[in-house]
Amino acid sequence: MASLNLSANGPSIKSSYQKIVDAPAPTGALDASPTYGQWAVYAVQAPLVSAFQHDGGKESVLKVQSTGGELAIFH
Repeated sequence: MASLNLSANGPSIKSSYQKIVDAPAPTGALDASPTYGQWAVYAVQAPLVSAFQHDGGKESVLKVQSTGGELAIFH
């Protein structure tokens, strides 16, 4: 079964998570924004192997892909 390594990038994963959890409430123009929010996108580095395949012990690694504050919503 494939495994997902959370330790290799553990410090950056934890840091991005804490920035979201500890973010102060928005002020000024951001306070009126309906799309404002702290966010993080996480990705899996190769070899992305299906959990249902016998993979011979391969490991995928979770990493922080991107972080930010304002979300843009297009209609």
